Amino acid sequence: MVKSFSKLAVFLLIAALVAVAGLTACTSAPEPTPPPTVTINSPQDGVELPAGDVTVSISVSNFNIVPKLGQSSAAGEGHIHYYLDAEPPVTPGQPAVSAPGTYAATPATSHTWENVKAGAHTFSVQLVNNNHTPLEPPVVAQVTVNLRAPPPPALAPSLKILSPVPNATLPAGPVTVKIEVTNFSIVNKLGQSSAAGEGHIHYYLDAEPPVTPGQPAVSAP
Repeated sequence: MVKSFSKLAVFLLIAALVAVAGLTACTSAPEPTPPPTVTINSPQDGVELPAGDVTVSISVSNFNIVPKLGQSSAAGEGHIHYYLDAEPPVTPGQPAVSAPGTYAATPATSHTWENVKAGAHTFSVQLVNNNHTPLEPPVVAQVTVNLRAPPPPALAPSLKILSPVPNATLPAGPVTVKIEVTNFSIVNKLGQSSAAGEGHIHYYLDAEPPVTPGQPAVSAP
């Protein structure tokens, strides 16, 4: 009888241990949720670009971008604030907006800043709640880009006849025409493919110079 009782006690103890182990496994802490992140894909930090329109493209992880601008906050969702030459505001509970013209609020993952002048500029982005307040902790990315001024416009080619001068009276016979060319390279590539800013000269005698675009500027033989 004692042996049977001992066996029963051991069995119950083992069963209790198994139950406790199973309960512990079921109530173990869940995996932590990865924090939201934002990355500026372009332009890259330190790059040089021409002045003018600049498009900032981003990627977002662990955060739902939704078109609910101005609505009540909901955990895990919101939109994006883009900034130009402005430090992203990160005061909790306060709208993360900077001076007018220096930020844009949108659910889009790209934004184009138009007519940005030459010089060094800082482009920033921040993930914000539906009501425009920053996340806690703030999620911000930033790059600095140097925009170069456009080159000056090319000067138009010009051609001037130096001699003979207009209305000059000359003896019959050979007549030499001397010219001056500016802003155009005279090259020995007659008949070859066209290249901007270079070419050769056609001289005419008692013939109107043909000027039809795309057609050879040749007169009668």
